[in-house]
Amino acid sequence: MARHMAQDTRRDKGRAGARPTREAAARGGSRQVARRDVHDASAGGARGVVHSPALDADIRTERRSVAPVLLLTLAIALFVAATLTIVLPRLRGEGTSSFARQQGTQTEQSAASGATNGASAASAEESSTATAATATQANPAANVPHTIACVGDSITYGYGVDDTRDTDAYPVLLQNKLAAGQECLNFGYSGACALSDGKNPYIATQEYYDAMSCEPNVVIVMLGTNDEASVDWDQATYEEQLGEIVDTYLSLDSSPQVVVMTPARIFADDWAGYISDETQEQARDGATNVASSRGLACVDVYALTLDHPEWFTDGVHPNKEGNEAIVQAVYDVLVGLYPA
Repeated sequence: MARHMAQDTRRDKGRAGARPTREAAARGGSRQVARRDVHDASAGGARGVVHSPALDADIRTERRSVAPVLLLTLAIALFVAATLTIVLPRLRGEGTSSFARQQGTQTEQSAASGATNGASAASAEESSTATAATATQANPAANVPHTIACVGDSITYGYGVDDTRDTDAYPVLLQNKLAAGQECLNFGYSGACALSDGKNPYIATQEYYDAMSCEPNVVIVMLGTNDEASVDWDQATYEEQLGEIVDTYLSLDSSPQVVVMTPARIFADDWAGYISDETQEQARDGATNVASSRGLACVDVYALTLDHPEWFTDGVHPNKEGNEAIVQAVYDVLVGLYPA
């Protein structure tokens, strides 16, 4: 009996403990329903399902805060649209005007550049002309043809300056006075004569032919000193055979200008058994006659050296000072033949 009573008591306590739990569950379910209803109200306002006054108040507050923002956004959009409507046409006009100005500027710059280039070309041409004129003024022999052949005997060779003939022979000194690109070649042969039956006929030397093969533009002929020493000296024969040598060079394909030089004054009384003044003057006259009869230039070395024994090493062959005097006379003739 007592056992039955205890069991009853435990059942009553269990039911009593179970009821609060079911009530709590019921309340919890009610809250869940309320949450679902609130969610439905906020997400689907069209259904208008609202189960909480507080929630309705929150929704109304939120709507009131959103409305001004929307209005402000709409106002800004309208303002921007109106601004663009006014500004864009102006920008287009300014862009077109700016492009036109830019094109005009480029055209002006091109014209200015063309004018500058034209002025530069004209200036360059003037500068080139001025440079050429300056070069001509600096060296009056600039127009002398580029290849000069010096034909002759030991005086041309440079016997009087034998130790320094590479720098002091008259053809070398003449070369130094010429312009760039011009050359003066030495075809002198010691002991050479104009006479074909003389001791050393020039026409029998290699130098005679080398002077022809170089295709000279100018040939300077100085022969006669050794002819004066011939025991069979004859002015007419000298003129004739010197003239033949000159004519040979005149007939070259290069059509050279030929310049004739007279023999120099001889101051040595004992050279070649003594050469009289009369013979020397005849040799001078013979050379000048060869030149004048052909319309050629002549350098009178006899007259040039007549009073200058100090210009000779041994009374026959010029030293450096004598060669410089001869070169200046030849140079003056060449400049006269080919003026700048």
